[in-house]
Amino acid sequence: PDGSSNVLVEGIERFALEEFVDAPAAYHVAAVSPYADGPDDDAAELRALDDRVRALFARVARSPRAIRDERDPVPALPDDPTLVAFRVASLVDLDTAARQALLSSRSPLARLREVEELLAGVVDAMEERAAVHARARTNGHGPTGDGPGEP
Repeated sequence: PDGSSNVLVEGIERFALEEFVDAPAAYHVAAVSPYADGPDDDAAELRALDDRVRALFARVARSPRAIRDERDPVPALPDDPTLVAFRVASLVDLDTAARQALLSSRSPLARLREVEELLAGVVDAMEERAAVHARARTNGHGPTGDGPGEP
């Protein structure tokens, strides 16, 4: 009634905005063109980097779950290595410029390298925070629940 609307958008395919077009709709309408990846990257290098990014992501994703005592599984990543960086970027805290750089990259290998660098830069600190949390939960007791100095 007030002229506003809520729009839910799901990204399915990347595209380049060519121009806005006049339309009677109450929202922007544009002419777009496909925005695909460039020539294929080295497949073996892509697979190896994909494996490393998946392992780093799992480590990074487990840390906050441990701190919050969550038992939910780590979010799934797509099977297609060309899409992994996009999914990771949707799940981790990145600034707008970093997200845009990943989205506009036409190289899956470059995207994975960027995400690997990002995750590698935070994984140790996140795991340390999770370890401190785990030690704090014991409240001075060992893993068996015995108090300090008790057999």
